[in-house]
Order: sequence, then C-alpha cells, then structure tokens
Amino acid sequence: MSLLASLSFKRLFSDLALKWKITSVTIPLIIAILLLGYALSRDKGQEIEFTQKETYGIEYSRALRNLMQASMEHRGLASLYLSSGAKVKDQLEQKQKQIRERIQAVNEEEAQYGAALNTAEGWRNIQTHWEQLQRQVVDLSPKESTARHNSLITLIIDLIAKVKHSSNLTLDPHTDSYYLVDTIQNQLPNLINTIGILRAVAVKTVGNSQISEKDKTDLIGLQKVADLYKRQIEKNLNIIIDNTPALRARLEQSAEEFSQASNRFFNLINNGLLAGVSNNSKLGASETYNTATQAVNAGFHFFDTASSSLNELLQERIAAVKQEQYVTLGGIILFVTFAIGVGFMVIGAITRPIQRAQFLSMAIASGNLENAIESNSNDEVGRMLLSLSDMQKKLRQQIEKERHHLKELEEKNAELERFIYTVSHDLRSPLITIKGFSGMLKRSLSQGDREQMQGDIKRIQAAADKMQLLLDDLLELSRIGRLVNPPEKVSLEHLARETVELVKGAIIERNVQVEIGPDLPLLFGDRKRLLEVMQNLVENAVKFMGEQKEPRIEINALEREGELLCYVRDNGMGISSRYHEKIFDLFDRLDQDVEGTGIGLAIVKRIIEVHEGRVWVESEGPGQGSTFYFSIPKVPA
Repeated sequence: MSLLASLSFKRLFSDLALKWKITSVTIPLIIAILLLGYALSRDKGQEIEFTQKETYGIEYSRALRNLMQASMEHRGLASLYLSSGAKVKDQLEQKQKQIRERIQAVNEEEAQYGAALNTAEGWRNIQTHWEQLQRQVVDLSPKESTARHNSLITLIIDLIAKVKHSSNLTLDPHTDSYYLVDTIQNQLPNLINTIGILRAVAVKTVGNSQISEKDKTDLIGLQKVADLYKRQIEKNLNIIIDNTPALRARLEQSAEEFSQASNRFFNLINNGLLAGVSNNSKLGASETYNTATQAVNAGFHFFDTASSSLNELLQERIAAVKQEQYVTLGGIILFVTFAIGVGFMVIGAITRPIQRAQFLSMAIASGNLENAIESNSNDEVGRMLLSLSDMQKKLRQQIEKERHHLKELEEKNAELERFIYTVSHDLRSPLITIKGFSGMLKRSLSQGDREQMQGDIKRIQAAADKMQLLLDDLLELSRIGRLVNPPEKVSLEHLARETVELVKGAIIERNVQVEIGPDLPLLFGDRKRLLEVMQNLVENAVKFMGEQKEPRIEINALEREGELLCYVRDNGMGISSRYHEKIFDLFDRLDQDVEGTGIGLAIVKRIIEVHEGRVWVESEGPGQGSTFYFSIPKVPA
C-alpha cells in the first residue's frame, strides 16, 4: 500500500510544472523560518510582559510608601501627644485626613494592578487595622499606640515585600535593578521604620524625668539594627553604581542627604538621651521629634529617587526589548521576503528560458517573427534559446529588408509618377508656346512682316531657354543623392560670404542689407551641396522681397534641444501657413511673376535629406517675412 502511495506521489510530482516543483520545496523552509520568527517574537513579548509587571510593582509600592510615611508621621504625632501632652491634636487630625487620601490612592492602584499582583487580602488587613486604630488612638497609652502603629506599618512593609515577589521584582536578572529592588522593597522601608520606632521611643524618653534601662536598651538595640540596614544599603548602592555609573549623580546625592539626616538623629540620641540628658535640659520632645522626622523624610526622598531610577531602567529595557522585537520581526520579514524573491528569481531563472524556448518555437512555427527573445543564461536551454532567437532575427531581418526594398520601390514609383506628371505639365508649356509662335512666324513670313517675325522668334527662343533651364534643373535634381562628395568640415561663415558674392548682383540691384551672424559654427557635410542650399535660400529671399523699402536678410545659426539649426531670415513677402509644406514640392511657385523654375526649394530639401537633416519654413503670414531653417550634423567630436 505504501509503495502504491509512493508511486502515486512520484507520478503527481513529476506531472507538476517545474515552478511548482521548486515552490513545493521552498514553502516548508519559509514556514520553518516563520515559526522560528514567531518563537523569537513570543520570547521578546514575554520578556516585555515580565518587565511591565515589575513596573506595576513599583507603582503599587510608591502608593504604599506614601501611606507608610503618613502612618509613621501619625505614629510620631500620636506618641508626642500621648506622652508629653503637646498641643498637636489638630496636626494629628490633619494627618489622619492625609492617611485617608493615601488609602484612596492605594485603592486606585489596587483596582488597576491588584489582580495581577495578588494583593487583595494584604490590603484589606491594612485597611481594617487602620480603621480600628483611627477610632481608638486618643484613648490608648503611649506604649499601646506605638505597638498598634508598629503593627500597621509592619503590615504595609510586608505588603511591599509581597509586591516585590508577585511583580517579578525579586526575579529581575539584572544586577543594578536587582540591588535597587532590594534597597527599595526591603532594606530602605525597614530602615525608615526602625528610625520611626526610634523616634517614638526617643520622644517618650524625653518626656520622662530620667531614662530607664529598658529605654536605653531599646535605643541602643534599634540603632544597631538601623546600622545594619544602612551598611547593606551602602553595599547595594556601590554595586548599583559600579554596574550603572549613570545613576551615581542621582542616587549618591539623595543617599548622602539621608545618611546625614539619620546621623544627626543618632547623634542627638547618643549625645543627649544616652548621655543622661533629662527633661530639664535644652533637649525637648519637639526637637527630638523634628530631628527624627527630618531623617525619616530624607529616607523617603531617597526611596522616591531610587524607585524613579528603577522605573526608568525598566522602561528603558522595555523600549530596548521592543526595539529588538521589531528588529527581529523586521529581519524575519525581510529575510522571508528576500527568500521569496530569491525563490521567484530561481524559479524564473529555471522556467523562463524553457517558456521562452517554447514561445519562440510556437511563434516561428506560426510565422510570427515580431517578438524578439533574448537569453542571459549559458546553460543548455539558454544556448538552444539563443539559436532559436538568432534564427528568428535572421528571418525577421530578411523580411524587413524585403519590406524596406518594397517600400522604396513604391515610393520611387509614386515619385516617378508625380515627376512624369509635373515634367510633362511644365515642359508642355514652353512647347505650346514654341508651337504657337511657330505658326504665327509662318503666317508672318508669308505676309513679309519682319517686325512680327522678330517678335515671334524672340518668344520661341525664350520658351526654348525656359525649357533648357528646366532640363538643367531636373538634371541637377536627379544627381542629388547619387553624386555626393566626401563629407568634410565646412565653415558656415565662409559659406555665407561665398553665397553673398555669388548673389551679389541681385543683392545690389534690390539694395538688400545682408547680416551674417558672429561666431558661426562648423558644419559637417558636402561643401558643394551645402553651398547650393545657401545660394538657393538667399536667392529666394532676394526674389521674394516684395516692395520692402528696407530689405534685409540675416544668415545665422542656433542650437535648440541639442540640434544645430542654420537659418536664412528675411523681411520680405512672407508665406501663408497653408503653403509652408507645398513650397518644397517640385515646380511649385507661389508668385508666377517671379523668375525661376520652382525647383530650387525641392533641391534644398533633397540635399538636406541626403545629409540626414530636415528643412522647414516659419512665417507669420503675408508681409511678415520668412525664416527658412535647416538642421545639419555637427562636426564629430
């Protein structure tokens, strides 16, 4: 059964077009690359989610930090109020209002991040404890108040520690952020709380007449605990700065401020309370409270600076991972696009020559030789295609040559028909004149009218001269294109001056002013024929000057769109636009009263066409003068 399936698959595969065979091999590779890209992108996405959850923990911890600060300040005010009777009840009530506001702020963070951080139970315990403490605080003893506040603050610190674990902060793999987390979420809250407890014990001790052994032991023990936390924070800070020197300026300053403020408080305890200072000395409860509060506030400021630095580090890492994700996805997309493009190129490189060979064979077989196909490959198919293409080109060239010859024959036949018609028409006119006046001469001879005979003979001679002139011009026209001298460099200025000399008699007779432009270019062509062109154009300009009082002819050249144009401009009779092409036809004359055969412009056109140029006239109409332009090849570089 498996053998049959294998044979069926082979047969199916062999029946596929070549491009589909290659595609069937390429697609699995592209799918594998896409799956790899998806896996890499998913890993980056998980890393972003991991770090994003850390930022949730920081935001939540900031709200708890604010609540902790307010609770510690409330503990100190309550201790001051209950132990010394200081008038701080209004401050105590204000602080309770602040705590309620900060509880509301934590509620907002809980609503946003609580489910992800699993903080609901711990937060309910804190709220319950605070509600009970708020109602009973003024009725408690200083010792009970401190204990109840310590329990509340411990719950807050415990919740901060829980957030550290549930928000991935404790799992952060980076050295700098790991020690920042330990400082913010563990060491610093406990140190601040220890200073707060020291504040409460110190305020209570100042209110007594003398320090008890228990209070002394508590003060010394709490200072030792605080010193342990301080040392660990300093150690963490050194590691953080070594790994990320950019944090030095921000962290060192706030850490130094906190260290100085806490040292002032510790010095007050050591040099005042522990040295035996009584309540009769200058050391009072308010001074002790304020010094301790400055240390606590400096600690919370350090907390804010460190947490902001940690949050910035995490945001930078999120941005960096996102960029890596985009780069990875972009790279995969580019690679897949490139692979697909290369695949299509390979498929095309293999199948296109075969398709071309097939197409070319069918085209040749059907007689279609118009679609030339080239091959850039040098393999077997490419060489076969080149052979077929060469055969097609040769057949096409042969057919094109035959078509060209046929077209030339058709054009020559048409031109010959026009020529025969024109010649027969124009030569018939002098013949009719000769025949007519010959009859009149015969009659005058029989009558013996010598004067009439002389007139008839003159008219016959004039008609014969005209016929001779026509035949000479026709002979000249027939030679153009066959008897061409070798091309050479020709100065347009020399041609112009030589032309003026040749036509000088007519120019002087009509009093024509001829202007030859400066810096005229060199032309490349048959000098003799180009002189004929200039002579014909200038003679034409003189003949058709009309009644112009100040006749003027300009010979010049210009370059337009890379083409060298020579021109002869006059201010004579002008030419209507409907005759702009007709005047170049054989024997066409617009003014029959002007001498000439009507072949001059036809000769000009033929000479210029032999030089692979073109000739045309521009005129705004009768009385506006004319400009005859002709293009001519430049001198080869």
